[in-house]
Amino acid sequence: MRILYCILLFIFPFLYATSSSAQSGSASVHIASATGDTVCSGAYIHFTATYSGVTSAHFHWKKNGTSVGADSSGFTAGPITAGDSIWCDLFDDTASASAATSNSILLHLAYLPSISAISGSVSFCEGATTTFSNATPSGTWSTSSPSVATINSAGAATGVSSGSVTISYTLINTCGSASATTTITVNPLPDA
Repeated sequence: MRILYCILLFIFPFLYATSSSAQSGSASVHIASATGDTVCSGAYIHFTATYSGVTSAHFHWKKNGTSVGADSSGFTAGPITAGDSIWCDLFDDTASASAATSNSILLHLAYLPSISAISGSVSFCEGATTTFSNATPSGTWSTSSPSVATINSAGAATGVSSGSVTISYTLINTCGSASATTTITVNPLPDA
């Protein structure tokens, strides 16, 4: 039987090679980031590799095709530029060639919100209501002193007592917040 096996290996050497490559072909590696593929402008993003099918894993991280990072299952890239692509090659101590290449993650940038100026009257009397507006949708209105003026979610402000107060309109996204402000004066009612 051994003689037949040796003859077969001599005549058909690819039989042994096919068996060997099937083992290395079972390796796999996948990378992911807890924040997905979108990162704020100027920020850093951490990736983690999960793998299987190798005995002693080694990682060669790539950013836009250039080797980066240490031989580790984790890699932090940054600051990020729009269109950066991250992946890693998985190696095993027993192989000189890459055992597997991970998925590639194409990164997108997000920015702080942009906000326009507040429009509306900057002076009105106690008890009067005026409406403020902002051309940027989805913001939140607030007042620095509800004892001087209140403001509702539609931007309607009511004078409560005389004084100055700051009205703010704030937008929040994953990268932070931006606010537009205006200072208003609530005038006392005239003496009767």
